[in-house]
Amino acid sequence: MVPAGRVHVLDANGISLFRAAGLLANLGHAAVTVRMAVVEEVHAELTRKGAPDAAALRVWQGWQHIKVEPLPARGSMADTLKALRSTRQPGNLRDMGEHASIAWAVHTRGAVFVTHDQKATVTAVREKVEVMTSHGFVQCLQETGLLMPDECRRLSTTERGFRDCAPTWWAGWLAGI
Repeated sequence: MVPAGRVHVLDANGISLFRAAGLLANLGHAAVTVRMAVVEEVHAELTRKGAPDAAALRVWQGWQHIKVEPLPARGSMADTLKALRSTRQPGNLRDMGEHASIAWAVHTRGAVFVTHDQKATVTAVREKVEVMTSHGFVQCLQETGLLMPDECRRLSTTERGFRDCAPTWWAGWLAGI
């Protein structure tokens, strides 16, 4: 079940998973019931020129229900982001969306960071952020009636990165739905 009072902050790979499976509309529909957000950095990464399906994502109706959250330029969120980015060379944007999502979640009551990026998961746990794997998020959406079993199966075969980090319970759960 999806915890009440939570906001699920999605990283780019979570939204890309639904995009690659042709299930963006389903994610947008689920966001009517389950609170979801992305930070501006993730939104920019998904919609920048040259990104897969960027033009479609810029006008995607799901943004009506998935809140795009800004990260202030000053203050505790900005300080956390700066600390997370301290080992990066200036201009290196690798992992920026994950780091910004984690910084936002550190300072947002009820935030749950949703990802299937193992390095981002470790960083979030280190920062004491509640983390839900993308697999767990898909399971919650299915158990809440927001995803059908065939849609879960489609998600499970779409992206290699998602398949490669499947938890031990995933195959059995998929077979049983």
